[in-house]
Amino acid sequence: TPVTGVAAVYRSALTASVTGKLVVSDGTNSVSVASATYANVAAQVTAIQTATGYNDLLFTVAVNGDNIDITY
Repeated sequence: TPVTGVAAVYRSALTASVTGKLVVSDGTNSVSVASATYANVAAQVTAIQTATGYNDLLFTVAVNGDNIDITY
């Protein structure tokens, strides 16, 4: 579902070296990627954006410096 208006933007700092699975969910749909395999936040965001099911999420993710922005 394309984002047609912005209801909110949430920003969260990520640590690229975190081990374990990284899961993002809108409460109904979720995407998971292996977190430990990425050298930086941009690579983690790219992995989320290219993961199966990303287009079903009710938000988008984007890099903002060392943070991830989740936009509804």
